[in-house]
Amino acid sequence: MLAALIIMVNQLSLLKLNNMWKDILIIKGEIIDVEDEQVVIDCYLGGEGKDKVFQTRRFDLDPFIDVVDLKLGNFVRIKITTTRGKRVFEFSNEKSDLKELFDKFSLFDEDMFNSSFFKAG
Repeated sequence: MLAALIIMVNQLSLLKLNNMWKDILIIKGEIIDVEDEQVVIDCYLGGEGKDKVFQTRRFDLDPFIDVVDLKLGNFVRIKITTTRGKRVFEFSNEKSDLKELFDKFSLFDEDMFNSSFFKAG
């Protein structure tokens, strides 16, 4: 009987731990468009220099109203919490200045224009 009780307590503990499982992701973004019902955000996903990875994402406008300053170029913080059976997005103004992070590099290397290919004969 005691062994069965211990097994049951262990199973309940495991079940409780599985239900508490949580994954939290923080994404920094720049507002690039505000439409009638959506906000378009350029989201930084990682990397440095020319290897930075960005993804444009659209979100419903409603969660931003009266929470985030919806001016073009403003930076936002997106906290995504995932637990079993649900994913929650929380939006807020980003307090730090992220201009350098979102400063896009040119598709053309500056040195390319100084190469012999572009110099007149």
